[in-house]
Amino acid sequence: YKQDKGWQGPVPIDNGTGFVDGAAITFNEIGEAAAVFEQHDGKVFGIYANLYIPAKGGWQGSVRIDTGSNNAYFPYPVFDNQNNLHVIYYKGLDYGYDVYISKYNTSISKWLEPVLLSEDKIKNKEEDWNKIAEDVARGKSSIYNPQFWPEVEKRIYSGTGNHGRNPGSW
Repeated sequence: YKQDKGWQGPVPIDNGTGFVDGAAITFNEIGEAAAVFEQHDGKVFGIYANLYIPAKGGWQGSVRIDTGSNNAYFPYPVFDNQNNLHVIYYKGLDYGYDVYISKYNTSISKWLEPVLLSEDKIKNKEEDWNKIAEDVARGKSSIYNPQFWPEVEKRIYSGTGNHGRNPGSW
């Protein structure tokens, strides 16, 4: 929707390679946005991001931001107060799940290598995993898991209260 032009036609923001799920979007204070989602490439689910930057013509194209060959789930995007995008997500392992964060550094226009966020492997029982899935489906963030919330605060929280899709909630 453009304020002076009304609704525009739909634009695909995935890369068209497979099933897409777990989408989330966030906006920053200068009118940029990021859509993140799980997309199946025929073998595994990966985490993809597509940036909307009006100054560069709109949607920039989807990019896989996780690494490795295991499934990745539940992306949660947030802009920091310098308009860098951080995407927190779970990466499946044979024995549980790790939590990673990928960062798009605005000053160099580049995705940095994903960083392991969880101090230890998260070993969820099936009912715990289902609870996380239900929370994400209801719009509740799973990043408040006490096992790794201190790492989120340490790595991206600046204390300004001006972050992501729920300004003032941090």
